[in-house]
Formats: sequence, structure tokens, C-alpha cells
Amino acid sequence: MSPVKQQILCQQVDEMLSLDVIQPCESSWSSPILIVTKKNGQPRICLDSRKLNSVTKRDAYSLPYVSEILDNLRDAKFISSIDLSKAFWQILISERDREKTAFYVQGRGTFGFKRMAFGLTNAPATQQRLVDLLFGSFDLKVFAYLDDIIIISNTFDEHVSLLLRVINKLKEANLTINFEKSQFFRSRLKYLGYVIDAQGLRTDPEKVKAILEYPTPSSKKDVKRFLGTSTWYRRFVPNFSTIAGPLNKLTSNRKGAPKFYWSPEADIAFKKLKECLVSAPVLHCPNYNLPFQVHTDASNYEVGAMLTQTVDGKEHPVAYMSKSLNAAEKNYSITERERH
Repeated sequence: MSPVKQQILCQQVDEMLSLDVIQPCESSWSSPILIVTKKNGQPRICLDSRKLNSVTKRDAYSLPYVSEILDNLRDAKFISSIDLSKAFWQILISERDREKTAFYVQGRGTFGFKRMAFGLTNAPATQQRLVDLLFGSFDLKVFAYLDDIIIISNTFDEHVSLLLRVINKLKEANLTINFEKSQFFRSRLKYLGYVIDAQGLRTDPEKVKAILEYPTPSSKKDVKRFLGTSTWYRRFVPNFSTIAGPLNKLTSNRKGAPKFYWSPEADIAFKKLKECLVSAPVLHCPNYNLPFQVHTDASNYEVGAMLTQTVDGKEHPVAYMSKSLNAAEKNYSITERERH
């Protein structure tokens, strides 16, 4: 580790000692320590706990489906977002397990975490279980995804009441809020890479800009990275699988796969996906009291669908779906593919 990183590491250790996050210890365990940079440019210490995780009994507690949260958020008139301050560090580790989180800092000695460390395999599940226990009874008015808590309502008075209940719950659990990253009484909110308002769901212009500025891939890894980011917005792109087909072919790792070659077809697909994201529609808020329409289309390789609703005589898109056909599905007739 360079002298500069060593200095940053020592500063982080001092901060965590002052916050009672870590403590000096003696242990037969030891994991490497990493310094990662957060979105705001600030450093964060993470355990490289792959060895520890490999012998850890996994917690199968599931994280919420992002799509389900978004479907419930996008018709709200008032939205607030509460961010928990250093959420993982607010959860204590059992004393008998603290020695397993030990790490060594040159010239400083060995330390172990008293509070949940970033990098532990069960940390997300533990965090999600906590917020679900706190807010699971709020009747689809409060949604929690790890350290992000979203409150929605259609009236101002209801929103004030909900906020007070949420804050009281957090006080009871001795959890603190990061007010710099929290937002209150908004009509529009950026959340998990999307923009939510009363009209529906939109792509986040900042995220789309990053995709538009993505350079032409020169390796399989570059293509996978681009597809991974673009796929986050596939619900906005009709026939996403068809458009991305030439790019997906470049990511194949099967034995005998051709050497990476950026073909004209791949370049067209690359530019087409960018164009689709620039012109992505606002996805309508679903009204479950009205009927839905499903429009399907199929080719020899992919099938696509559009879910819509008619409101005030106008048909609005709710979501787009597409998938590549497997070998068996390619033998179906066009009608069977569209029904499937």
C-alpha cells in the first residue's frame, strides 16, 4: 500500500475508533482491508472478506424487487426519502463473532469490527430484515431498500403523519438519519437510477448521460459493462433483446467462440440502444382498477411485449418486456411464441 493510502487508512481507523465501530483485538482470523471511493469522493474501508464469506452460513433473506417498489411509488403526489447515516455501522455484531472480522493495519496492529462491516456476505440481508421489521406494517406507504426509506402519500396531512411515525420508529431503534442525503415533501424524486413523479416513471438524465458517453467497446468486458448498465432501463426500450442481440453475441464465453470483433451490426446495436434511451417514454402509473392491454410481437429469435392502459381515451405504455428465445422456443409457431 502506498504512503498516501496508508495515511488515508490510518485516518479511517482513527475515525472508526472514535465512533466505536472497531476495537483492538487478538484473533486467529485476518482479512485484507480495501479502500474504496464512494460516489461523493470520500474514502471508505471495506473488508476483503471473501475467505470469511466462503465459510459463512448464508442468510437467505431476500431483498425487495426494485420493480415492485417502483410500481407502488410512481403515482404519489408527495414523496420523501430518508437516508440512514452509515447504516451498516448502526448494527452491532455479536461479541462471539467480532474476532472473525479482524484485519491488520501496518504499524497500528489488529482490529475487529464491533459493528457490521461492509463486505460481509450477510450484511445486506441483515440490514433489510431490520428495516422490514420496522416498516413492514405501513400498508404500502413506506418502502425500505437497505438504507433508503421512501414515504409516499397523496395528501400533505397524511404525509406529515407518516413522517412522524417513521421518525418515531427510527428513534425507538436508535437509528440516525443522514439529513444531507434525505429529501422531504418532493413532487419528483430520483431513486435507484429512476425519476419518479405523479405522471409516472422516467429514466434518470444523469445515468442516461453516462450511457450516452460510453466509449465504443474494445473487449468483451466493455460490452458486458455497457449491457449491464443499459439493461437497468430495458423496461423503457421496446424489443430490447432484439436490439441488443448483436452485442450479447460478443459476450459469449463458450468454447470455440470467435475472437472479439466489433462488427458493423454491433456498432448499429450500440448506437440504437443509446438513441432509444434518449427518447425513452414516461411509463404510465398503473391503475389496477382499469383493464390492461398486452401487445406482443415475435421474430425467429426474440419475443417482445408492451403492457398498456387506456386512460381518458389515450393508450399509455406501462412497461416493455423482451427476451431471447431458447432452442426449444425457436421451434414454436409465431402465434405460440407470442402467447408464450
